[in-house]
Amino acid sequence: MSATGTITVASIYAPEIYPTAMRSTGYGVASAVGRIGGMVMPACSGRTCHRVSPNGSRDFV
Repeated sequence: MSATGTITVASIYAPEIYPTAMRSTGYGVASAVGRIGGMVMPACSGRTCHRVSPNGSRDFV
């Protein structure tokens, strides 16, 4: 709920504070980083977040 409110307030006040070119660059970079993270993390989490314990079961770290 608070995340939605924060984004709404930022979307309302950002045009008053930042020029259009800077605002669109910021939104573009944030979107690109989010998409790259969405592609990379499933591969990384399968390798780094699980370990095999001595009894052979998989534990989430």
